[in-house]
Amino acid sequence: MWAGARLVRLLMVRVLALAALAAACSSAEGSRGGDGRSGEVDGAGDAAGVETPAPVDGDVAGDPAPDLPPRVEPWIAVEGSEGTGCSGGDLFRFFVRKGATDRVLVDFEGGGACWNALTCAVASATMSAKAPTLEEFEDGLAKGAFSGVLDTAQPENPFREWTLVHVPYCTGDIHWGSAVKEYADGLVFHHTGFANGQAVLSWVYENAADAAQVVVSGCSAGGYGALLHGAYAAKHYADAQVTILVDAAGGITTPQFVLDSIAAWGVAKNLPDWIPGLVDTPEEELTFQRMVEEIAKAYPEQRLAFYSTAHDQDQAAFYKLMGGDEGAWPEALAESLATLAGKAPNFRYFVPPGYLHCVTPHSIFFSKQSHDETRFVDWLGDLLDRNAEAPPSQLCQEEGFARPPDCTQDLECEACLQLPAEQQPFYCSWCDGIVTL
Repeated sequence: MWAGARLVRLLMVRVLALAALAAACSSAEGSRGGDGRSGEVDGAGDAAGVETPAPVDGDVAGDPAPDLPPRVEPWIAVEGSEGTGCSGGDLFRFFVRKGATDRVLVDFEGGGACWNALTCAVASATMSAKAPTLEEFEDGLAKGAFSGVLDTAQPENPFREWTLVHVPYCTGDIHWGSAVKEYADGLVFHHTGFANGQAVLSWVYENAADAAQVVVSGCSAGGYGALLHGAYAAKHYADAQVTILVDAAGGITTPQFVLDSIAAWGVAKNLPDWIPGLVDTPEEELTFQRMVEEIAKAYPEQRLAFYSTAHDQDQAAFYKLMGGDEGAWPEALAESLATLAGKAPNFRYFVPPGYLHCVTPHSIFFSKQSHDETRFVDWLGDLLDRNAEAPPSQLCQEEGFARPPDCTQDLECEACLQLPAEQQPFYCSWCDGIVTL
């Protein structure tokens, strides 16, 4: 189910691109792209793969307490409060695995996006219209649909003992929207992604009031959610170390897409009104690059980071659906990142070779390497260490090296092709569509 959804999404991206092209030829038109708390599980149980240490033999009164890892609990569902919801009006919920309350990861789920009649008519092929139940979410964990930063059985996971909060995506608005939009007769979307994200943060503020380290991350559409809601988290946790990690959401878009989506989703009223560079920006200039620049400037002591493969097939395909040149996407991304790094000293990026879309939800989170064999998980660990300088950015590009790397080479996909379908890791579903549109 989970792997098939990814493949269907890739196919639908291509269908949408062709449909948009046909529409452009015929009509000169084209584009793409809680406080509420449920019954919590009383009594703590160990999360899979994390053992609660036994008492140390020989401890006596007066001895210093052993340095034990934090107690972690099973995943629970937290129901959304009033004002939250999904695209069809269904209930919203999110998922929490309580661990150390001084370290919190808020992870925004990815998916597609929909901003006009064409994209919203087929949105069910690229995103979920409902938040999963707890049982469905745990099934996804068991099958590897949610791995990477949520894999608590992996010893190398830097978030293994943290409190983990997973934010499902069911609104089609990259977690930014506050609008109910009728795109055609009977085609009504509830874009409530902003309310959902803010409800999640309200729960975090209440249950991790004294957090010293907070990471707000997200893949694809969730990466954009991490950027916007990360600014709110940075404001609330003024004395904490806040890191915003944007995964596979490079913001290479067309001007028309920016205008169409911002208006359709009702984003303007959700911008951080304490950051002048954002609230004073005309809608047509409200790009990903502008948002990164202004948020980084507002919080110079915090760190913002970006990940993408050099030839991310999903981002390039959506750029074409928006009306852009798919072949120009890799160079446009490299230029955008270089410009941002020049304007924001607290911004870093990691761009390894390959085509795969996203790293944080997949098992390759622990193995993906840059062109010089730096592992992303190690690089991220250095980024989270505020006692050290932020690690240098990593960018695979075919120019500027004595022996240029092949930035189109994807070792993970090559390995996938050697395995029978039933033995392939979940992320292999992204390798099925490595073809040009």
